[in-house]
Amino acid sequence: MLVPIPLGAASALLVGESGCVRAVSVRENTDAARATFSLFDGASANGILLAPYSLAAGDSSRDTWYPHTFRFQGGLYFELEAGAVSGSVIVDVGHDCHEHIVVEYSPKVVMVAPDVATIPVP
Repeated sequence: MLVPIPLGAASALLVGESGCVRAVSVRENTDAARATFSLFDGASANGILLAPYSLAAGDSSRDTWYPHTFRFQGGLYFELEAGAVSGSVIVDVGHDCHEHIVVEYSPKVVMVAPDVATIPVP
């Protein structure tokens, strides 16, 4: 799901449920000043810091994480500390990223039967 960062917002709850951050694409808007902002797990800047950003004047950043690196459980909160930014965050909402990684990306476990002589060989 593509979640835009609200223009002119100093802070905003971007997502109100659990999920994973897949990508962040942002730009400093004024071309004249540095911008800093952070993403938090939670409904406010009192949550767990996930990713702090600092952009030079006119700078941009496009970050992607795969598979599902930044998991958030209490919502995803955007806090603008200085300057002005625009952009968006791509998230998987209502998704247990840890479970997804364990199931799909863990090494396969092979079990051997106690009596291998009874297993038919193709």
